[in-house]
Amino acid sequence: MPGDRRDAAEADEDGGGRISAEIKDTMDSEELDTMKHVILVVACVISMVVIFALVFGWFPLIPINADVERVDKINAFAVDASLGVLTIILFYYLLVYIGERKWAKDMRKLIQGKLNLTAYVMEIIIAYYVDKCNLTLKDKRLKGLSKEDFKHAGGIKDDEIDFYFHCPPGNGCSLLSGSTELGFLKEYCEKTEFSCGQILESPGFAIEETKLITLISNIKKNALIREVNLLYANKGVTIGRANVCDKLYAFYQLYLQLLNYATVDEIEIRSELPAGCVLMVYK
Repeated sequence: MPGDRRDAAEADEDGGGRISAEIKDTMDSEELDTMKHVILVVACVISMVVIFALVFGWFPLIPINADVERVDKINAFAVDASLGVLTIILFYYLLVYIGERKWAKDMRKLIQGKLNLTAYVMEIIIAYYVDKCNLTLKDKRLKGLSKEDFKHAGGIKDDEIDFYFHCPPGNGCSLLSGSTELGFLKEYCEKTEFSCGQILESPGFAIEETKLITLISNIKKNALIREVNLLYANKGVTIGRANVCDKLYAFYQLYLQLLNYATVDEIEIRSELPAGCVLMVYK
């Protein structure tokens, strides 16, 4: 068991270092992208000035002590080079930049769906503890809870539970008669962890803002998920089960931060199985 804790800590350190490197690479990429556009704009302006100066005579020319034929060749080369630069820039924005923007938009839509799914799964975990602690919902998206509200969360047990919820307007999913608390938390913590991993590995996620990248990383490796994984790995072994109030509240704070980026359905905690819903059992 000490080995499990040490391995988990080492994994967190490795993961944290990897995410920090990704954030640095993202910032470097944004700076290079900005610099690239500045260079292209400057090149475009210079090319247009050269063309207007040589072709239309809109700007004063620099006198050159050379014969007319040589000056004409120099002017023709300068005009051709300027037209070539403008053509390259035009096709870059038409074929590359617009394509990249469309790809980024599609990726953002895909990532948004995964962010919503992550928030939804976290919402279910928090809703379970709202029901377990007999809390009165102040908001159907579970906002407005304090650390004091979770003080009776207790330790995670392997006892059977009954928990029903419903997410309008669809039938949603209702559970968990016959499931164990540990089995349910393992299933939904695993879904949270897996969803965060998918988001972090999604193409294009590196262009998201640094705060969001850090937030998803923190959710993936938060203390509640580590606690559940440790207890499930040692299922059947008698080990200490301390009150998860602090870890649960930290998990809840991450959920609230995620709501700035994600949309979740309003959740209704029910006292019985709603009609037309699915009954899930996790052990």
